[in-house]
Amino acid sequence: MVTLQKVLRKNGFTYKQVYRELHKASGRSIAIYSRHDTNDSPALDYEVFVIPIRKHDITTPSGIVIPAGEKFPGNEEFATTVKAAAVDDLDTAYKRLNEFKKYLDDKVSKTTTDS
Repeated sequence: MVTLQKVLRKNGFTYKQVYRELHKASGRSIAIYSRHDTNDSPALDYEVFVIPIRKHDITTPSGIVIPAGEKFPGNEEFATTVKAAAVDDLDTAYKRLNEFKKYLDDKVSKTTTDS
């Protein structure tokens, strides 16, 4: 499986991985990325998310194959999911990360209880 890059460009910004943790009970990873205007500029803000998984290869209209694996959340995912958030500072990013860990704990607990 393709893993998410530690440094990447998206929407004209550079994103750098600050922290990543495997949530063992769910098998999902949670990450904090800092967002920068350029590779060496100070962080503008931070993005915290449960790393989405693309389950199948995707072929773009131009024929480029994007392999299955981890992906950086799309803009719409930050507005519509509890698994992604943009925050102003690193302390708040770690607080949101802990909220996402609890979310995953609750989800695993519910799955276990329902079985």
